[in-house]
Amino acid sequence: MTQRTIMVVANRQRTADILLQQLREFIGDDIVLQSRSLQNGLGIISDQTLVVASTPFATANLNEWLPRSTAVVTAVRTMRKDSWENIMKLRMRTSALVVNDGQDTALDSVALLKDLGLAHLNLVPCYPGLAEVPNIAIALTHGEPQLVPRGVKKVIDMGDRVLDPTTLIEVLTLIGRLDQEHYQQVLDYTDQVMLRPGNRQLLQGFVAMRQDLESVLDAIPEGILVVDAKENFRLANRAWEKIMGKKSWQFVGKTLHQIGDELRLERNLWPAPESGAVTVDLLNRKVMLRAFGRGKNQGIVYTWQRIEERKSSKVAAGVEDYPKQELRVNGFRARYTFKDIVGESKVLRETLERANQFAETSASIVITGESGTGKELFAQAIHNASPRSPLPFVAINCAAIPDSLLESELFGYEGGSFTGALRSGREGLFEQAHMGTIFLDEIAELPLSLQSRLLRVLQEKEVMRIGANRVRPIDVRVISASNQDLEQEVMRGKLRPDLYYRLAVLPLYIPPLRERKEDLVLLVQKFLADFHDRRPWSPALLAKLQAYHWPGNVRELRNCVEYLVTTAKDIFQADDLPPTLKRLGDERTARLLEENKESLETTLEPFLLLALSEEHMGRRKLTELAQKAGFQVGEGQMRVALEKLAVRGLVLVRRGRAGVGITQAGLCALQDKAFYGTKMDA
Repeated sequence: MTQRTIMVVANRQRTADILLQQLREFIGDDIVLQSRSLQNGLGIISDQTLVVASTPFATANLNEWLPRSTAVVTAVRTMRKDSWENIMKLRMRTSALVVNDGQDTALDSVALLKDLGLAHLNLVPCYPGLAEVPNIAIALTHGEPQLVPRGVKKVIDMGDRVLDPTTLIEVLTLIGRLDQEHYQQVLDYTDQVMLRPGNRQLLQGFVAMRQDLESVLDAIPEGILVVDAKENFRLANRAWEKIMGKKSWQFVGKTLHQIGDELRLERNLWPAPESGAVTVDLLNRKVMLRAFGRGKNQGIVYTWQRIEERKSSKVAAGVEDYPKQELRVNGFRARYTFKDIVGESKVLRETLERANQFAETSASIVITGESGTGKELFAQAIHNASPRSPLPFVAINCAAIPDSLLESELFGYEGGSFTGALRSGREGLFEQAHMGTIFLDEIAELPLSLQSRLLRVLQEKEVMRIGANRVRPIDVRVISASNQDLEQEVMRGKLRPDLYYRLAVLPLYIPPLRERKEDLVLLVQKFLADFHDRRPWSPALLAKLQAYHWPGNVRELRNCVEYLVTTAKDIFQADDLPPTLKRLGDERTARLLEENKESLETTLEPFLLLALSEEHMGRRKLTELAQKAGFQVGEGQMRVALEKLAVRGLVLVRRGRAGVGITQAGLCALQDKAFYGTKMDA
């Protein structure tokens, strides 16, 4: 068998040698390892060579050197964790040069740092020959301190960039060395380096899937050989290796025809999927071969079984009825969407637009705002507008659960981990939110002892239950919220800064009700509709509501409306308000009534339609009802107002005792938000 060669190619020889040395730690001596640089040339390359290029730039410049059939892996590179911790100590919004030996490598270094989540620094690429070097006092470099410009006061050497575990997995797969030993070696390596968001989960998911696949194949007593659509070897199980007397990785790169030559099996003896089973002489034994098609252009699975073994064993059944995994949401769902958020003010429209933009990503969001502004409402709306909307939305109030229980609630536990634990163990909320969204309300109340665990979950995309000895990969979008100033909480030492930066990738501020008073009437209408109450309200009541500063925000307003619905006997009057609002000084209320006289007169129309939606009534009764509500209107003015409504088709004025009735168009007008508009200001 021809010995396989791996050639590492970089722009400079030093970089190629560093990556070659790293690969040597994962690959045995029976594979030839070489390093070459684009500056010095690559020499002769055989078709058995696997090329590992250091950067996309290096890959793009390989075409003139390589035979067409050469396999090329573009390396993904990262950095070690100890170097990363030094960078994270820099203060927020610090500017730093990122120095490397060329423009492409400097830009690649900046991209790497940003991919790894370095969002709190202003990074500027720098390299020899740069026309104008910015006057910045701090420089970061990957093993190139001699290239740092003069005048830089502080240099942080981040060490040489190293191979990302995903690249090691790709190389090991291509050379057929992805066995259990190498799995564990790569997984141990992941604890030493920084991973891009999601890579740990992807890596562990791939490894787990590959291990499960191999475990299933190895449990089958028949030999299994899988080839692709071009009849190239893909994989085989242990039973097949036993029949062949060789390890499967020794067949990587070979075709079905080449394997047949080694077995002295003629090409026309290989069964086709539609031909069923055939019996052949293989290595002086009778073997039954079966072929199963994997679909168009998907290759073929061959099963091998010795005849004497077949007589004493049962034929394996198919797996076509393997049950599909059902989605477990355990009642965790988001009920509200952006349509449920009421208001037309400019500040609210801007907030909704920003929230809609945030919904399209999977980055962490922190929502801040006073109590009662609707932070969870926004969180649910964001989830329902995101690609994760069909999956769980799990909410937890970090301040409502005792510290002693919070850890097990968030991360779960294994059976028998502590007194009172269920024997079967329990999933934590992060596991239950897998693939969906978890909402951490009152995040500033999370104990410091748990903040470090939460940070690790966010960084590594994995959780470990209490009492467990293994981690579980998760994919969760985190939305947190607080009514505190989180930056102040960081300064006070109540919130870890590194956790804050992880959570606040996308900050969203919800304005208080006093900053969007123009939405108040629409909110009142919405709450009245929720309580199925269509009684009208007086101008004095509206002025009282506008004059109040609403420290409890929208939640307090809803409670106020519920109080009115419960206690008011007729139309809603200022005297029907809760004691707190009733005591509000009349001076500001009177000023609002006077300054908005024209606006308040326009509210007579919705007042009349609301009154008529309950029952038909005559002009005199309507006038008395309006005067009682505070409108300065006589019967003559009432006649004019009703005629205007009738011309617009909103009411029907009948003669005699039939009185005035509302039309279908009038009922529709009551559903129009603009119909209740007011010019009142806070």
